[in-house]
Amino acid sequence: MPLSFQIATDSTTDLTAPLYREHSITVLPLHFAIDGTEFLDGWSSMTPEKFFGLLRSGKISTTSAVNFGQFIEAFTPILERGEDILYLGFTGALSSTSPTAEIAAVELRAKYPARRIVVIDTLCASAGEGLLVLLAARRRDRGESLEQTADWVREHAPRVQHWFTVDSLSHLYRGGRLSAASAIVGGALGIKPVLTVTGSGRLAPAAKVRGRRAALLSLAARLEENGYDPHAFPEIIIVHADAGEDARFIAGEILGRHPGAKISFSSLGAVIGSHTGPGTAAVFFLGARR
Repeated sequence: MPLSFQIATDSTTDLTAPLYREHSITVLPLHFAIDGTEFLDGWSSMTPEKFFGLLRSGKISTTSAVNFGQFIEAFTPILERGEDILYLGFTGALSSTSPTAEIAAVELRAKYPARRIVVIDTLCASAGEGLLVLLAARRRDRGESLEQTADWVREHAPRVQHWFTVDSLSHLYRGGRLSAASAIVGGALGIKPVLTVTGSGRLAPAAKVRGRRAALLSLAARLEENGYDPHAFPEIIIVHADAGEDARFIAGEILGRHPGAKISFSSLGAVIGSHTGPGTAAVFFLGARR
């Protein structure tokens, strides 16, 4: 059955390649660079273990957004096939990717006036964005129109919960995602931060706990505190930066409280991982408004 429209997104969704293929999702990669060599986000040229090992050894990874030309190149063949596009993008508070998508869409709407291009800045990141994309794709696959799916995304994007902990705040500080004061406080002996993505799509410290185990337990506890309903939206995505044992520990804690939870795992992508660092663990689910 032909698709009624194409869903496009960017690589910061941190979903797996089989999921993208299963739901025919177009993915535009951001970029990261180490020692002057540029790579495409998405683990096509480097494994997560190697990448986060490089960060642990002191290497610095810099990142860049999807550019205007990439959007034109990716969207044009879709429009030429006579398909419309719903683009769900990485929060514009942390990247220029979504605003650039809208600039490209303006040009393409003039060139293809019979086609519809809807760009939504989800104000989400990593698998929070990915969860929204996946649920939207399922609705499209069941026959919902572009307008119906876009309306559902706008309504539910503010309910996507992002909770994560990092081994060190130094990567977030160096990348300009957190203030020096927050990084210094978080660096106190034995203190582990718990962070979130706010309703405006920005990173914010949410709590400071003593020790890694307490931080992981705090992530699992966020479900009850933030309106997780396993009957309405059972999907949970746990993402980690070369910290698989910690991800499994979180899953065990969640399943002990919510046996009906549908948990999947994914590796944190290199672009977001460049800013959060190795050892990051994160939980994403649909709950109450952020």
